[in-house]
Amino acid sequence: RHSMGIKMSDMVDIFLDNESDEGDACVKVGCSGSCMGATSTVIGAALLESIIVRVAQLLDEAGCELPFFMSANGAGNQDEHNRALMDRYRARVRSF
Repeated sequence: RHSMGIKMSDMVDIFLDNESDEGDACVKVGCSGSCMGATSTVIGAALLESIIVRVAQLLDEAGCELPFFMSANGAGNQDEHNRALMDRYRARVRSF
């Protein structure tokens, strides 16, 4: 909490409101009325993935290369594709 009451939404160019309930909990449990069941994690993940996909679409439409990893759950040559990316970026990403 900022000492002057400034909120993150006041400081950014783009603000995505995930519309989570106050306290980020959606299910009342027990007689006390305490809530649990955070919603921001799954909604935030969905927002982030939709942004990533849209940026990839825009880059593709602009004719840019899309160096992204393919899911290991798919059929095809994803291991070869991912290995080539790891080799390409190994000098920049130490964990490769």
